[in-house]
Amino acid sequence: MKIRKILKATPKTRTGKWSVRLIIIFIVLFIVSQISYIFRCQGSEIVTNAPILIFQLLGMLGSVGILAGLASFITGIFSIAKSKERTFWVYLAVLISLFPFAFMLGEILVPH
Repeated sequence: MKIRKILKATPKTRTGKWSVRLIIIFIVLFIVSQISYIFRCQGSEIVTNAPILIFQLLGMLGSVGILAGLASFITGIFSIAKSKERTFWVYLAVLISLFPFAFMLGEILVPH
C-alpha cells in the first residue's frame, strides 16, 4: 500500500513539476530523433525522395531534447536541494536526466 502512495504522489513545487515535464519532453524528442535516424540510414525510396530539410529539423529536435534533459537535471537538483522536494518522480527525472548530462560532459571532456 505504501508503494502505491509513493507512486501516486506528484511533485508539489514548481521546479519539481518542471523537472518532470522536461524529462518527458526529453524522452519524446529522443525517441523521435532516433526514429528519424533509423529512417535516414535505412535508404528506402521514401527517405531518399524526402527533402533534406526534414531530417535537419528532426536532428535539431534531438538537440532540443538534450537541452530539455539538461534543464531537467538542473531543475530537479535545485528542487531536491533548495525546495526539499521528496517525491519519487523528481528523483526518477534526475536519474534519467543523468544520461544527457553524462553525454554532454563526455563530449566536452573527450573531443573526437
